[in-house]
Amino acid sequence: MTSKHENLSKDILEVLLLLLAAELQNSFVDCKQSNNLNSSIFTELSDKEYFLFFMVSYRKNIDKETDIMKVILKDDVKGLGHMGEVVNASDGYARNYLIPKNLAAEASTKNIKELEHNKRIIIEKAAKIRDASKASAEKLAAVTLVIKAKVGEEEKLFGSVTSMDIAEALAAQGFEIDKKKIHIDEPIKRIGEYVVHVKIHPEVSAPVKVHVVSE
Repeated sequence: MTSKHENLSKDILEVLLLLLAAELQNSFVDCKQSNNLNSSIFTELSDKEYFLFFMVSYRKNIDKETDIMKVILKDDVKGLGHMGEVVNASDGYARNYLIPKNLAAEASTKNIKELEHNKRIIIEKAAKIRDASKASAEKLAAVTLVIKAKVGEEEKLFGSVTSMDIAEALAAQGFEIDKKKIHIDEPIKRIGEYVVHVKIHPEVSAPVKVHVVSE
């Protein structure tokens, strides 16, 4: 025999379910339209059936919107973050690129402790790389590059000194620098002394003196 308390609990539950369904009414309508359903169908459903259908549809929409994965970056990833950071990435990007390329690890509940340990290692590694970059920056700042170029009237160059020219001059002094990391504030088209900047690390750059002379 059902007690009064049990009946009351059921009544309260039904009221709560109906209130929740009413609160999410707008989302329900969106689900209904996205599924191309005839609204006349719903007039034949009970309150409980209405709510259950709505929750299934609503859940599908939520899943589509939350198709992301939290990962810990093992290396710098352009447009996403730096080594040691915890970031959100699309599930497909993480599974098909970041993780297979060993650029990131999934921050799942199962291996979060291991990842936290790895994160500490990554941060220590990042600090060592940053310190090494600072040491390289100090050496670069002490360098003066001499680049010879053909000169015409009014000390104007035939062409200009490019980042490739500077990278080659640096290589001649033992510094292997990608030309993409060399920033020239303005085109170098005359003989004279200039300063360019070399981006060694996301947090470290070095000024390099460039002396352009006539051949």
